[in-house]
Amino acid sequence: MGAVIIVLIQLYFWLHLRELSLRANPDDAALTTVAWIGLYPGIYSGVISILTVCILPVAVIAYGIWTLGFSLASFTVLTVGCLLALHSALLLQRIRNRI
Repeated sequence: MGAVIIVLIQLYFWLHLRELSLRANPDDAALTTVAWIGLYPGIYSGVISILTVCILPVAVIAYGIWTLGFSLASFTVLTVGCLLALHSALLLQRIRNRI
């Protein structure tokens, strides 16, 4: 059940990133003054953002599957988590490139 909750949180975050990527405008002062690590300039904030958006959720789900046992349902949840993580990372990178 924990893996499903992680995927739901990823889905929620993905929806926010999707909307932000559609609305992101380099001239918007709010994007450069908002306090969120995903929008900070620099390599360290970018790496930490990708780690927490992409690698950490997938690693936690994979660890849970490894320790609790493999099933078709757990593999499906892991696959959906991987896809959401990958697309979220791409959206985050697109937003960072725009500002």
